[in-house]
Amino acid sequence: MKNKRIVVTGATGFLGSTFVRMFSDVGKKIGYNVVPLLLRFDDPAFSRKLHDLHPPDYLVHLGAKVDLAAPLEDLLLPNTLATYALADWARDSYFMYASSVMVHGATTKRIKADTGAWLDTGYGHSKWLGEMAVRSVFGDDCLILRLAGVYGNGGRHMGLNQTIRQAQDGVKPTLYGDGAGMRNYNYVVDVVKTMVFCLKSLTTGTHLVASDQPVSIADMVESVCEVFMVGQPNMEPGAASADQIVERSPALPNYVTGFRDSLRHMKYWNDKESGK
Repeated sequence: MKNKRIVVTGATGFLGSTFVRMFSDVGKKIGYNVVPLLLRFDDPAFSRKLHDLHPPDYLVHLGAKVDLAAPLEDLLLPNTLATYALADWARDSYFMYASSVMVHGATTKRIKADTGAWLDTGYGHSKWLGEMAVRSVFGDDCLILRLAGVYGNGGRHMGLNQTIRQAQDGVKPTLYGDGAGMRNYNYVVDVVKTMVFCLKSLTTGTHLVASDQPVSIADMVESVCEVFMVGQPNMEPGAASADQIVERSPALPNYVTGFRDSLRHMKYWNDKESGK
């Protein structure tokens, strides 16, 4: 039987590269070929080049420009128009779109399935429009994953990833303010496991993806310092931090690695790759 073809966008980025690395070998054993899409979203000929290619059986759209400070007009092409072009090209495929809880607002304290959109950032707005583009082609017959913050080896966006990278480089991170705000971020490995489950089960609908184990910002920074053995964090005054808790979709499997366990896993692989 011919293997099913999965095209992945963003395959050179943080989440996409982790997906490709984790699923490529095991995918072949169970009948899937993972193929990165290497076309640039900002190429004026993107749509034409896309339609010169044969559509896949599955499209996993993980590519995006992540910039929380950028205005909407700077993000429309990579995050919205390219998403529509991909949906139009793959309209007979199973389509998975990685969106963001930012469509509910950057400072919303509690995000649930029935929480409305609050488009207070250009990034969140561009992802919301991306969702609308996907639905204009597929209706409800697609999968939209609204991801809470994602951390892991190689992550660059989000303060937690920057803190981890500093500690991995032997630099003591700084905690600004009280760090009392609670977050339930996703470990990238858990996100990929969730995506693989959705592919195999052909899950559809719109779902929130987050850990079920909230941790304060202060505890995260202190844990990073402890696991990567850089001493106690530097402390600087700053604004009080507020909670942002995302209620994970009950339709998804509960792939959740505890925060400290995820850091130990990251340290193991980081040390192995660096030859320590």
